[in-house]
Amino acid sequence: ISLDKQERLNSLGFVWNASNTLSWDLMFLRLECYKGQYGDCRVPHRWAEDTSLGKWVNGQRVIYKSGKMRTDRKERLDSIGFEWSIIGQNKGTSTSNTSLRWNEMFQRLQHYKQEHGNCLVPHCYAEDITLGRWVRTQRSEYKKKKIKPDKQERLDSLGFKWSVNGRT
Repeated sequence: ISLDKQERLNSLGFVWNASNTLSWDLMFLRLECYKGQYGDCRVPHRWAEDTSLGKWVNGQRVIYKSGKMRTDRKERLDSIGFEWSIIGQNKGTSTSNTSLRWNEMFQRLQHYKQEHGNCLVPHCYAEDITLGRWVRTQRSEYKKKKIKPDKQERLDSLGFKWSVNGRT
């Protein structure tokens, strides 16, 4: 195909790799569904419910950081509140980032409670391993008397159990 014809097709918005665009669009729709259910676009990388979505989300961050993200795709992701950097991922996180991360995990615990009726997240919870570890850490901080009172109050308000199976 001649260069002139290519340019004319490009000016009309012709999609050269339709299968790639269709695949991206389908993943974007799955991300919108995730956001509708969980309120954010922070799909865990190894999310058991949809492992390909977690990998895709991570891949979008990698493409963006490499400078190869298409403008239209970035705009679509921005439009749904996609976060290009995950808090707590970089070394030297500030206190405010740590606080934001704690709040994010608290929200995930709230979601868990809505689904399961309690805050007894298993340590190796397959759907959200990070949440299981975070819950265990909260109990450990409580046992060491290092948990901040405001955080303890928030967890108490959910009916959080500080002791499980007779252990603190």
